[in-house]
Amino acid sequence: MTASAIADTATTTAALASTSLTSSVAAGDTELPVESTVGFDVGGSIEIEGGGNRESGLIVSIGSITLASGLANGYPLGSTVTYVTPPLPGTSTSSAMATSTSAPPPPTVTSATPSSSTAARTSAGPMIDQDQISDASTVVVVGIVGSCLACGTMCAVLCCLSRRFFSRGGDLEVEVGHPDPSKDGLSEVQVEPKIVEEDLEAELGHPGPFSDDDSEAEIGHPGLDETGDQVTQNDLRKSMDFWFIPVSEIMRMPVDAPIPRHQTCRDMGLLVKRRIDIDDVLSGNLCVDTAAVSHRWPVSEHFDPQCTKLSKLQEVLPRTPSIKWLWIDWICAPQWHDGGRTDEEEVEFKMILKHILPFIFLGCKVIVLYERIYNQRFWPNVECWIATKMATPHGLVPASDDRLRVLVHGIHSAGGHDKANLAQVLEYWHRATAQEAITILSHDDILVTNAKDKEVNLKVVASLNEQIRCHHSSLHVV
Repeated sequence: MTASAIADTATTTAALASTSLTSSVAAGDTELPVESTVGFDVGGSIEIEGGGNRESGLIVSIGSITLASGLANGYPLGSTVTYVTPPLPGTSTSSAMATSTSAPPPPTVTSATPSSSTAARTSAGPMIDQDQISDASTVVVVGIVGSCLACGTMCAVLCCLSRRFFSRGGDLEVEVGHPDPSKDGLSEVQVEPKIVEEDLEAELGHPGPFSDDDSEAEIGHPGLDETGDQVTQNDLRKSMDFWFIPVSEIMRMPVDAPIPRHQTCRDMGLLVKRRIDIDDVLSGNLCVDTAAVSHRWPVSEHFDPQCTKLSKLQEVLPRTPSIKWLWIDWICAPQWHDGGRTDEEEVEFKMILKHILPFIFLGCKVIVLYERIYNQRFWPNVECWIATKMATPHGLVPASDDRLRVLVHGIHSAGGHDKANLAQVLEYWHRATAQEAITILSHDDILVTNAKDKEVNLKVVASLNEQIRCHHSSLHVV
């Protein structure tokens, strides 16, 4: 085999596509925000390089690029992401191995008279041309390398799939009727195994406030409310406990030091746990003095590392003096980063994830800290959709002017354009029905760090209309 032929063979297994990060990522992240995913495919491998680090990973989802396991290192904006090993569609591992390792033609025996230096070798048998041995070896080596790459990719994919199917005890838990978020709307269903929490953590890490698997917090499964009564998919909880931070504490915080995580604020006595009644949510009473903050996390380790959001809140909160309490995910929900969560905090976290939309973002005023890339993310979008609605005996409808709870304040390059930012939020979401919201939010270009968050909360959106109608009907709330 000539040198050029070997180079051509190597080129086929080298980079097929390349792109770059549109924002920085941290160690443990599985989602790579990139400029383009053209030429990339699920099951293929990528190599990421930047900031003096380099590593590879297996692609399990395309929208942004989602990897099977968290990154070992952090990478800055502009780092290169290269597609190095594509999947082999239609080719089994065994057939790939058989093709790659087929034996080369037998070497030719020379008829030349051996020299004195080779007499000892040729006396025991015919002399083999050394150039032919080299070519044959090259064919075998290249074939074996290709087979290893194919087998390695397939084994990695099978490993990820097998982890999703088997729990610690070996039992398979199957959930029927799970909506496929890649489809428009929820009209198509499929059967999908539940994911064990420890396996998901090993695969996805903890890249944000709502990044954990929520296998137990499925909508539509019977459970018990705080009174011990059975709750079905058409029931809303009567009440729910949430942590809040007084606005007075926010106003006292220094703007040159990032706010500590929930557990630290709680242990410092800065937070108050309040029981929120669903009737106060549906009647609009909760929003009189309580607000939730909707925002985009710039990095996975902290919601506001530069104190930009804290500064904005201290600027705008005095304009609405009726607001006495704030709910902010980093401050009011147990966080994984910077110390993990206890078992009790994990249970609390799951309950918050399940009930945050119907209690917090349907009941509170919603302060949107808007930036130009805010509407690329799932959580800000679904929060904005429900913030523009009000509950009626007929379900969720666009909020009237006197019941509109959303307050939009621009940060970064969107600062100083609050009217235009509010108009954009209302244009996207105010008139959108639940089904229209589900269709939009299901698209791959609405990014989410953990696909489980999108799955769980699209079910919340799908069921919330009927839950509210049933609740009004049973209690005769007008």
